[in-house]
Amino acid sequence: MSASTELHSQWCSAVSDAHKEVYNVRPRFFVWANMSIADLEAEYESLCQEMCYEDESEAEALAAFAAFAPSESDAQRWMDDAAYDYF
Repeated sequence: MSASTELHSQWCSAVSDAHKEVYNVRPRFFVWANMSIADLEAEYESLCQEMCYEDESEAEALAAFAAFAPSESDAQRWMDDAAYDYF
């Protein structure tokens, strides 16, 4: 396997893993062979930004729950319960 092919394969794996982290499913609609390394890098960066946004949103939600909860553990439990009920 050439170095270029190996690098492409590694980027495909990284994008697939990041997609799974963000959306809880592996990407099924990507035509990996048609994506350049630059395309894969851009997709990976987009997924990383989405992960950061989700982390910030979770922190904001926890702060909102904490404003009414008797303790931080209660706030976390309430938030987990709300997420479970949502899905």
